[in-house]
Amino acid sequence: MGKWYSSSCDSDKKSFVGELPPSYEDDCVNNYDGFCYTHWPAANFQAAQENCEKNCGTLVTIHSANENRYLSSLFFQSADSGDLLIGATRTAKYTFSWFDGSFWSFDNFDTTVSIDDNCVAMGFGTSNKVAPGSWHTVSCSDSFEYMCKRPAGTNCPPNQPLVTVTPIPSNPSTCNAGILIAPEVISSHNYPYSYDSNTNCTYQLETFGSYNII
Repeated sequence: MGKWYSSSCDSDKKSFVGELPPSYEDDCVNNYDGFCYTHWPAANFQAAQENCEKNCGTLVTIHSANENRYLSSLFFQSADSGDLLIGATRTAKYTFSWFDGSFWSFDNFDTTVSIDDNCVAMGFGTSNKVAPGSWHTVSCSDSFEYMCKRPAGTNCPPNQPLVTVTPIPSNPSTCNAGILIAPEVISSHNYPYSYDSNTNCTYQLETFGSYNII
């Protein structure tokens, strides 16, 4: 009882147990890896983010292939249309960031489609653009269904104050920005790709006293 042994991976069929990330106590329906996910009807990026913040969350961020699959399965079951707006925005020609400021550690862009717009959606085939679960850029002014994400267990009081979200610029750029890093590495605009024509960027670099800029 409880001993391990080897067998054929291909021909032997065995029962199995899957392991999921830990959940945290919350009354939300969709509770995964410490966060609650709520599906909402179509809105543009600014209105969607404002609504998420009113509900103590943010437009959904995705940080792993497992989380992407989880959201894909949720949306596939409940969606009325083919795209799910997520909380990513284009900050330079080939650079994206999460609107809540979290670390950009994962993406699932469909590399067969061009990057034409400044917001991002997860597609489900009906748009005839990308494979289900893959990402592509969309106009920030267009309306799509979306999901809000908040930490599980958050006590969110009713009647949250209205939040004003700055619209996404039509020509995003990280030029002329102040950067505080310790330690970190910076690169040229759009690295590893070529920077845009006539790009003139000035950066003000600061660091903590125990670090040097070299």
